[in-house]
Amino acid sequence: MLFLFLVCACTRNNPPGVKNALKLAGENRQELEKVLEHYSQNPKDSLKYQAACFLIENMPVYGSYEGELLDNYLPIYQELATSGKNPQAVLDSFVQRYGYFSFQRVKWKPDIREINAAYLINNIEWAFKVWEEQPWGKNVLFDDFCEYNYPQILDNNNN
Repeated sequence: MLFLFLVCACTRNNPPGVKNALKLAGENRQELEKVLEHYSQNPKDSLKYQAACFLIENMPVYGSYEGELLDNYLPIYQELATSGKNPQAVLDSFVQRYGYFSFQRVKWKPDIREINAAYLINNIEWAFKVWEEQPWGKNVLFDDFCEYNYPQILDNNNN
């Protein structure tokens, strides 16, 4: 009985969207729970906790692709920028070398199953630092920050 009480007491009542996302996280669930736990320790971090919830809740629809075909096609952008060739000629040369690009020939890696706690915490900290220190930040409400600015800051930090 005591064990059941301790487990229930230590489990934060996450929003329904976060609970659903955590179900989809598979083996990565523990990493995302570490982020939620990290930001639930200190009352000063309540906005960061909400921001973490926002990210985790929205994570199931985001991800990236990987694969040899994608690696082969990435240089196309550099060649387009530097060669001065006709874009269709550049594309045709890549198609001739590697075949037509197809999403069936690359692997989808969903963020919900890939992003670890350290990475997410680092990005949340960085995004809040930018929001708090940049002049535009004082004019942006938290909800707007989450919806519009926050994902952009994280995306730009990944590049």
